[in-house]
Amino acid sequence: MRGLRILFFAFLFISGDLISQAATNHPKILLIYDMEGVSGVSHYEMTWVERPEDYARGREFLTSDVNAAIRGLAAAGAGSIWIQDGHGSGNVKEPDLLVDKMDPHAQFDFRDRDFDPYDTGIDGSVDAIVCVGMHARANTDGYEAHTVTDRISYRINGVDFTETHIVALSAARWGIPVIMVSGDNVLGEQLKPDFPLLEYRTGSRRTALQRLPGCCTTAKPGCATAARRSSKAIGSAWTRCGAAAIRSRC
Repeated sequence: MRGLRILFFAFLFISGDLISQAATNHPKILLIYDMEGVSGVSHYEMTWVERPEDYARGREFLTSDVNAAIRGLAAAGAGSIWIQDGHGSGNVKEPDLLVDKMDPHAQFDFRDRDFDPYDTGIDGSVDAIVCVGMHARANTDGYEAHTVTDRISYRINGVDFTETHIVALSAARWGIPVIMVSGDNVLGEQLKPDFPLLEYRTGSRRTALQRLPGCCTTAKPGCATAARRSSKAIGSAWTRCGAAAIRSRC
């Protein structure tokens, strides 16, 4: 028997005239990171534990990006900021993020059981989600482009999914908006049709070591600025939130 399952993407609707009630109440933010879209990551080995020297550099770049976002969120009045590892480097001993160098305004989400940050890691206690270091969807020209696996593309009723879409779809079960994404310029273009008012920080897809202005690096505070702006707009997202339904037959 076939039925219709209605899935929702929550889109951020920002109004500069509205006072952010959620920001005033110090919202809980979940920051999910991947690694391919991190500033400075220029080759695959920097995201893979089996290449320790390159991987060590990638972890430093990742930590810098995440810390920039944390600073912006904290400056905007965020309450608790929880960090989840959304990358699969093969490191089974510890997160890819250098937790000992993580900004103290945030906490890493350690649990006593396995969980999927794109699915079971999200719950109704979260007010908004930030995604750092994301990448373009599979079979496109983005840097290290893929969707969960290397070569499989996902399309549901005409919507081409990135991994950011998967996060947003999961979060929409509780009406949680994704308020900011960082990654390369190809990802930015892929997200615009479905997230027209999302806060973006993007960089060049080809020159990862020379990202465009606005990327998340210590020297370029664009990620912190974007996080601060997006966090302040959370209240507006709740009072004037649009939704696009995607119908999937099952």
